[in-house]
Amino acid sequence: MSHSVEQHFIKQPVTKQSAPEHSAHSDPAERRQHQRYLAHFEARVTNLATGQSAVGNVVDFSQAGICVVGPMQLLTEDPANFKVQLEIADSVLIGHAVYSHPEGGYFRSGIAVEQVWLSGTEQGLNLQVVLLEAMPATPGVLAADAYLG
Repeated sequence: MSHSVEQHFIKQPVTKQSAPEHSAHSDPAERRQHQRYLAHFEARVTNLATGQSAVGNVVDFSQAGICVVGPMQLLTEDPANFKVQLEIADSVLIGHAVYSHPEGGYFRSGIAVEQVWLSGTEQGLNLQVVLLEAMPATPGVLAADAYLG
């Protein structure tokens, strides 16, 4: 993954959608509770229950998590399959899929991030800048929390 994380993070918030918060017909992706930040870089997503993985594109971040568009559907009928790992640059994020909707030949998936392990490299530090902006309370985002090395 050759692109700098910080270079592909747009620090302008995505406009919140106007769908009613509890509308039965609105898409969960449109019921925004948190400010979204646009992004454009690759991440390898791995289903921790099955070991299946694929490369997708991170399209936005929020306090609640990360949205990835890729070839793999992350939600199945088995709740154990919801746990996922994201490899972004040379860092690792662990979370669980909260939605996964077909979009063209791909799936738009929301991942609630539970833990972050940042590398001590320039790419890891760039990712930290992004995560501090979007999800500062997530364990591992602060420098003292967790580093891969």
